[in-house]
Amino acid sequence: MESKDKFSINEKLEISAEKGECFYKTIVLGVDSKSIIIGMPMFRNKILLLYERDWVVIKKTKDDALYYYSSQIISRQRENQIAMYEIQYPQLYERVQRRKFLRLPCMVQVNYRRVNPEDEMSQEEELKKPEDRKANRELQPQNPKEKMMSQVVDLEGRKEEFCVSQSIDISGGGAKFYTEMDYSPGQLLEVEIILPDYTVRTHARVVYATGGIGLLHEMDSGKWAAVEFYQLPERERDILVAFIFKKMRERL
Repeated sequence: MESKDKFSINEKLEISAEKGECFYKTIVLGVDSKSIIIGMPMFRNKILLLYERDWVVIKKTKDDALYYYSSQIISRQRENQIAMYEIQYPQLYERVQRRKFLRLPCMVQVNYRRVNPEDEMSQEEELKKPEDRKANRELQPQNPKEKMMSQVVDLEGRKEEFCVSQSIDISGGGAKFYTEMDYSPGQLLEVEIILPDYTVRTHARVVYATGGIGLLHEMDSGKWAAVEFYQLPERERDILVAFIFKKMRERL
């Protein structure tokens, strides 16, 4: 068994419920060939409450990459007043290194707009400020009424008209979606990825055709653009990865 697939006692992990809203810290308390025992996951003094047969996503941080795993809760246990979970031995789904992410062909709503050229440089500088990175990390719950609106609030708080489209594929590092507009490589966009429970909002840049990410292309069904997310907060990236895992499992 390769080292990335091994789990050891006292190893630190992060675990999330299937929808990936937040990752909780835990520690490995026991290991055998079919399952591992973990301590009660905690985040800011809050406990992650899970039940038998719940699916979870596990994240392991190594020097070379991030490793994401899928697993299922077997049981809740208590020993010497210590609460713990027994989970199936985690199965590796994805290794993330240097912005390489697994892409999932799927259709979800994507809202997008071009950042005005005169504003592009100033917005890039603003995104580097700590207070704006904090604001950009705020994750907005999906409001069904907003689906009917052609006007949405952009990352700077102004009301601007967004184009509404559908994705072709998404990943933790970027997305491909249909577009009616003509864009050039390097152009900065504001993008919203509408997931079932959350709207992930970020900037994204149109990039060249390398590693599956490309320029604006023509297809039989219309134009599409492929973009790379720009300074996407890790919490929102984790939510995208968890969404991808869930969809992959549904297709098995």
